[in-house]
Amino acid sequence: SFTPLVNGYSGFQSPTYRERARTLESFPSIEALSELKVLGVTHVTVHAAEFAQRHGREALKAVELVPELALVTEEDGIRLYKVR
Repeated sequence: SFTPLVNGYSGFQSPTYRERARTLESFPSIEALSELKVLGVTHVTVHAAEFAQRHGREALKAVELVPELALVTEEDGIRLYKVR
């Protein structure tokens, strides 16, 4: 079955993408997690190296401590979290 992506697909971005992007840029903040829940997001993919490079190692460590995120699996530095 088809499940839509929050950030669009194949070059398409929804009209609300930029507005949401500003909020989601602060991930894993409370505001970003609230927005994900409102959108019905069930899973989040984090590319660990890229995330750390962009936001810092401390921000990457913070993701691991968020109770609303449960690590499902990790492979080749790509982490899949379930949003609770």
